[in-house]
Amino acid sequence: MRLFKKLTMVSAAALVALLLVGVGSALAASRLADFKWTVTGLEPGRQLQVQYKGGVTEVVKSMASAKSGYTVVLGKGFALVQDSREPTTIQEWLRVDSERVTGTAVVPAGVSLSVVNVLTGNRTTVADGPFSIPTGVTGASTEPSTRQP
Repeated sequence: MRLFKKLTMVSAAALVALLLVGVGSALAASRLADFKWTVTGLEPGRQLQVQYKGGVTEVVKSMASAKSGYTVVLGKGFALVQDSREPTTIQEWLRVDSERVTGTAVVPAGVSLSVVNVLTGNRTTVADGPFSIPTGVTGASTEPSTRQP
């Protein structure tokens, strides 16, 4: 009977460990990163694009704050077309599965594009071409903040 109790306790402990590993893996796959992009100097009628290639599994929410112009969410990324030279911010909540988000940006000459990781406060300047941005997410999944850009 003692052997049966020991085996049962060992089996229960192993089951709990497996469940915890499974839950941890699920949480690791569903982390959110909060990015605030800032665009300045985009001439009227010109376009800027950001396309995510690695690290982003889903764009959860994307909001633009501009006096004029508009953004279009393009699957895993966005395009911005301006009607004036007003600075524009775009805040995105991205579901990420790695420590870095990679992609490609199309940034016209004379345009400044940067992104602040709201979770870490780190700013990354993004030039025309490939980019790599640290997500800074190391904990469990959280919901997007309610802060507006």
